[in-house]
Parts: sequence; structure tokens; C-alpha cells
Amino acid sequence: MKQYPLGFSLTELLIGLFLSSVLILLLVNQFLSIKHHVRFINQAIEQDMELQLIKDLFRHSIHHAGFTPCLNLEQLVTADRTQNDQKLSALYIDANEPRLQIQRMHESYQVIESILSEQTILTLADFKAKQQVLIADCYHAEVHQIRRVESYGATKRMTFEKPLLFNFKEPIYIGGWINEAYFIHRNHHTSSLLYKQNHSEELSSLVHSMTVSLADHPLGKVVRITLELSDEQKKQFSVRLR
Repeated sequence: MKQYPLGFSLTELLIGLFLSSVLILLLVNQFLSIKHHVRFINQAIEQDMELQLIKDLFRHSIHHAGFTPCLNLEQLVTADRTQNDQKLSALYIDANEPRLQIQRMHESYQVIESILSEQTILTLADFKAKQQVLIADCYHAEVHQIRRVESYGATKRMTFEKPLLFNFKEPIYIGGWINEAYFIHRNHHTSSLLYKQNHSEELSSLVHSMTVSLADHPLGKVVRITLELSDEQKKQFSVRLR
């Protein structure tokens, strides 16, 4: 009976090793390709989420621009007692910088119980010395800085740095004064989108340029914003003023 050799020949082993090496190389390349693709997708998702949060913040600010309980700031006689009585503006656009500035009363506000003197009021509002507040009725609005707060139970006796300018009519409201701004900060190497209320903070390093404009619309004025990203993409959106 004819006997056949057991096992593999050297040629067969070399061919097997070659095929195994090719398969391993293909698998490694496929793994690296998938890993790169997954990383790219994750970066794109993170970028989209970051930009969506920025858009939401813009929309919230613009929707509330000029808010007071009765009428918008633009419909009132106004003064900033902390800035030489300059007129208040719900929204200001500086196209050269560029910069978008928004002013308003905080959504959490209280009624003034009584005006004791030109500089002193009684209210349930909880504020501290040095804070800035907006006082408004349906005709006037003015910004003040608080000099002193004295508590009498839930009631606060509040004294301002300067006398009240206008003759307010009840109901009279008091709320925190919000003066916020969006702008591009540039240095020698990079640009980024910053937001400022009490202090400046970076919103995104993805945004290196911003264009803001105000346009008329049948339903009211619309703020148009274009954000140019570091990869030269442009994100455009519009927000209608209330």
C-alpha cells in the first residue's frame, strides 16, 4: 500500500504564512480605517453639539432682548444712572468689531412695595450691595447700583448710589440688570467666540469670525448671524426679536 507523507511541505507553510500575513495586514488596515472614521464621526458630533448650544444661547439672549415686565426697553424712556444717564438699548450691533450686545431685565423680578425717598425703596427682592438693578414701570426704566441693603424680615430697604431720575407710576418693578455681549477675541495665533456678562468666557474655539445684521421682517425685526468656523465652514441662522 502506497504511503503518503504526513504534515505540510515547506512550500505550503510559506504560502500559508504569506496568506496569513496578508489577511492580518488587511484586518489592521480595516481597523485603522474604522478607528479613524469613528474618531471623525465623534468629532463631527461634538462640533455639532457645541454649535447647537451656541445657537440656543444666542436665541435665548435675543428673544429676551429689552425685556421688562410691561414693555420692551425700546418703548420706554430710559437712562443708565451708572453711565451718565445714557439711553438703554435692547440690542446693539457693532459690525466693525464684530460685537452683539443685549440689555434686559432678568426674568425673575419683584414689585417695589414703596418708594421711601429719591434713593430708597422697600421691596421683597433679594439683592446685595454693589449689584446693578433695573427699575421699570410702563413708561420709564433706569439702571441703578445698590449702595446698601437692610433687611426687615422678608422686606428689604434698598438705597441706591444715585437718586431716581423718573417719576414712576405703579406697578413698579425691580429686577437684576443683564448686560451681555457676544464678540470675537483675536490674538496673534487664534480667534475664538467669547461671551461676557459679569466676566468674559470662551464659548468656542471653533468660531473665528462672526457677522451680525438686523433686518426687517413682516413679523418684526430679525437678527441674522453667520459664524465662520476654523475649517472655513459657515453656519447661518436667524432669530426674530420679540
